[in-house]
Amino acid sequence: MNLKNIIIRSLSGAIYVALIVLGVITTNWAFIIFATLLTFLGIREFLKMTKADGSNLNLWVDIIGSTSLVAFGGYTYLIQGLSILNVAIVLLAYFLLRLIIQLYNKKESPISSLAYSIFAFLYIVVPMLSMGAIYTQSQSLLLLIFVMIWLNDTGAFLVGCTIGKHRLFERISPKKSWEGFWGGMAFSVLSGIAYYYFIEQVNDLPFYIVMGVVVSIFATFGDLVESMFKRSVGVKDSGNLIPGHGGILDRVDSLLFVLPSTALLLYIYSAI
Repeated sequence: MNLKNIIIRSLSGAIYVALIVLGVITTNWAFIIFATLLTFLGIREFLKMTKADGSNLNLWVDIIGSTSLVAFGGYTYLIQGLSILNVAIVLLAYFLLRLIIQLYNKKESPISSLAYSIFAFLYIVVPMLSMGAIYTQSQSLLLLIFVMIWLNDTGAFLVGCTIGKHRLFERISPKKSWEGFWGGMAFSVLSGIAYYYFIEQVNDLPFYIVMGVVVSIFATFGDLVESMFKRSVGVKDSGNLIPGHGGILDRVDSLLFVLPSTALLLYIYSAI
């Protein structure tokens, strides 16, 4: 990688991180815009990457419908303070509309098109709604999730490059190693411990240790699953939106698995 590519990659990465920080720690409206933008870009990229856009009608119904659901969910939770029942009603209306629109699509297999649509929804929209649930509990905790993912990737890379010998999942990602996996987990857990002692003590220390483990495991699975998708459709990157980094899904693949799993962890912990 030459110097020009390093500079481009660093600048685009810095802008991406700045947008995340601004979206998470400023205002509720900023967060809604941030989550809605991620949904729009992610859904569009996924459907194009998997070539599920044989019909432009289906493509834009899925993009607009999914994006609107996240925007409405954020507005419902954060601005109006309404019940989740409102989101459920709109969700049902979306699926009914999607089924009706499929009647007018003559280009594709109805089942195949609907399968792509529903999977894209589960893969991207559900994590974005989970992010809203975490945001309502603690903005700094949501930011910690991003930090844990970044440090997990950094630790996995550093340890894997240094002492990595045993392949983690060679069929999908030949460069990942078990040593790198454990190194990434160590970085993730240590960041949780540092958060507890230096930033916020809403929960006890064991919670942040468990959270670090959960983030590391599901961040790894998220990365592997997206690699599987890319291999199955024969592409190196999910897109070219972010210079030097690839597509938006290349940046949020871990996040899409971490958000629901962390939201579930918070729910279980609060119920104990």
